[in-house]
Amino acid sequence: MKKTLVIDGRRCKTKEKTHEYLAKKKGFPPYYGKNLDALADVLSTYDKNTLIKVKYSSSILKNLGEYGEIMLNIFRTTAEKGLIQLEIK
Repeated sequence: MKKTLVIDGRRCKTKEKTHEYLAKKKGFPPYYGKNLDALADVLSTYDKNTLIKVKYSSSILKNLGEYGEIMLNIFRTTAEKGLIQLEIK
């Protein structure tokens, strides 16, 4: 069964708010470290039956700049490794 996780880029206004938002997502463990390294670690625990849909990625880039680009690249890299399925819009 495929698990879908939707991330709304409009909710990613600051680094802190972004990680607070992600921490509340189903599938993120209570010990999530709320930084980019922790994001990469969490994503590596998912399997290829997990679809992550990043909506409004332009808001992530607008609000977070380079940090947002790094974050999106973490999602892309995880998908390229075959650990998740990814849609970025």
